[in-house]
Amino acid sequence: MMKKMEKIEDPQNREKLFREIRIELDAHAHMEEKSFYPRMKHSPETKDITLESYEEHHVVKLLLNELDDLPKYRDEWLAKFIVLKENVEHHIKEEEEDFFPKAKKILGKKSEELGEEMEKAKQQYLNALRIIS
Repeated sequence: MMKKMEKIEDPQNREKLFREIRIELDAHAHMEEKSFYPRMKHSPETKDITLESYEEHHVVKLLLNELDDLPKYRDEWLAKFIVLKENVEHHIKEEEEDFFPKAKKILGKKSEELGEEMEKAKQQYLNALRIIS
């Protein structure tokens, strides 16, 4: 979805896709912050990367709020969106290459259970958003 945004020029289409992206990013952050990070921040092997991940989520949320406030037709909006995209890509790369392998090693068989818990947290969050909307 984020790659698709770079090609969209129409402000209304940007707004629509931005809403979808924001919901997905908000749900993803909620899921990790509620279920995953609290377990990982106490382990010496993952404490630093967990704290960094919290901060990366914070930056993404700031950028999302700024993007929400800017008119979607402005060139600055797309430039800021690209910064958001790059931040998210960096975060995902760190998770997949470093964080998740360490977490799986720490959690062992409980990693499957945590995955289910995280998916449940994400769905509850998305359902709450649907009720509010």
